[in-house]
Amino acid sequence: MELSSDLEHPLVAVIERLKYLRTVEIPPVFGNLLELRIGGAEVLNDPHTVAGIEDVRSLETPEKSDVYSFIFRNFVSYSVTDEMFIQSATDDVFEGGRIRIYSQCHFLRFVAGTTWATSHFPGPLLHYQLNTLDHTIDIVTAESPKLVVKQGQD
Repeated sequence: MELSSDLEHPLVAVIERLKYLRTVEIPPVFGNLLELRIGGAEVLNDPHTVAGIEDVRSLETPEKSDVYSFIFRNFVSYSVTDEMFIQSATDDVFEGGRIRIYSQCHFLRFVAGTTWATSHFPGPLLHYQLNTLDHTIDIVTAESPKLVVKQGQD
């Protein structure tokens, strides 16, 4: 089932309810096919010290967790940014939470200025953003992505 441009998809509600969200995998791009896999994470009971900070606990995605795949066909551009380097712009306009659709933002302006993609070809551009604990992933496309879940095995 495709994710519409208004975020009305039953799996989006499930993903937004997850306490912690991690990037599971970004497989190599194949032709003009981009797939992004995300999943829920759990806090491990393994307190340790990191850089002088005590009682730090790891977040891991359990092997038996559901994995949500966003499949973009014929995307125009995408960017993956480590979460610690993200800056929020105050003039960005978007809908959603950790899964967002932007109507105005720096990334759309960047793509418009560095590609010849237009509303005539390949069509009106959509900017999707996935925000996990690891990464912020921006995708500009003229087609809504397909969203599927691979359910964890017991």
